[in-house]
Amino acid sequence: MMKHYEIQSTVWHKKPIVFDWDESTGEVKGQDAEKIKDMATWGSVYAHPCPWSWTLSADPLKSKTDMAVIIGWEHRLPPDLIDFYPKPEDDGFPDVTYVDEDGITVIGRDEVCY
Repeated sequence: MMKHYEIQSTVWHKKPIVFDWDESTGEVKGQDAEKIKDMATWGSVYAHPCPWSWTLSADPLKSKTDMAVIIGWEHRLPPDLIDFYPKPEDDGFPDVTYVDEDGITVIGRDEVCY
C-alpha cells in the first residue's frame, strides 16, 4: 500500500521532502523519490546521535528502520516511523556528567569529544 509523505526539514538549509512509499514492494515515487532511492544505495548513512552511522540492509526500501534513518538525518520523522529509528549500542557513558558518592567526576556524553 502506497503511503504519501510530506516531511519538514530539521535543518535550515534543506527543504521539505515529498514522496510516496510502498514498504511491501520498495517502490518510491514522487517529487523527491530520486533522493530517497539514491541514499538507499549508499550502504550506510549518518544517524543521530552524531557521530554515528547506520549500515543499511540488503533491501533498504522495504525496511521501516532503514527508511527512518534515511529520512531522519535531516528531516522530522513521520509518526509511523518514529519507533523504528535505531539506537546505538550502549557505550557505557551516562548522558550527563556527574560527581559520584566518592567525589569522583564521571564523564558523560555531554563532555565526550569524538
